[in-house]
Amino acid sequence: MAIKLFLTSTELLPHQHQTLRDIIGSNLSEIRCALIENAADPYGDIEQDFVTLNRDALIATGMKIEQLDLRVYEGSIEDYDIVWLGGGNTFYLRYILKNFEDKIKEHIEKGKVLAGSSAGALVLGPTIKEIDNVDNPYLSPEIIGIGLGLTKYCVLSHKDNPNFKEQLNKSVSKFETKGFEVIQIEDGQVFIQKDDIYKII
Repeated sequence: MAIKLFLTSTELLPHQHQTLRDIIGSNLSEIRCALIENAADPYGDIEQDFVTLNRDALIATGMKIEQLDLRVYEGSIEDYDIVWLGGGNTFYLRYILKNFEDKIKEHIEKGKVLAGSSAGALVLGPTIKEIDNVDNPYLSPEIIGIGLGLTKYCVLSHKDNPNFKEQLNKSVSKFETKGFEVIQIEDGQVFIQKDDIYKII
């Protein structure tokens, strides 16, 4: 399957705008971006700082940002050039994508870009259940251990963040013991995959 992934550990940074433009293939001001922030739903009604930072960073690119709440949205995403999955609880995000994953896969198959940050990056891989010591699986109404399987890599964020170091090391061991390939990215880095080739910048 042809694939274009743009995965960050935290919010998009200004020096990464050109790289995003390159993978999309158009000026960012011409781009329609569907932003899905549901991974943060389990944390309550008060908006989390990382949600605000991510959204503001995307708005700063000049893209046309439209927020899709998958708790109520059942429409198409075919008119969007990029879909961005925000961070939060990986298990809840996987659950909320359960009835939306066919649309995500159709989006990818059309050669469009799929992006995500933190939980939005990991959920695209083959498995997420090994992250249960970092994200609480019981914040999700249903625990789904498999990822969307759009990449063979388990892209794990926050490698250099001291707040997550011990938990992430345990998760990496669990992933690797089960034979999964882990790609860790630091805060401020981007994992880019185009077809079978990836790079970290």
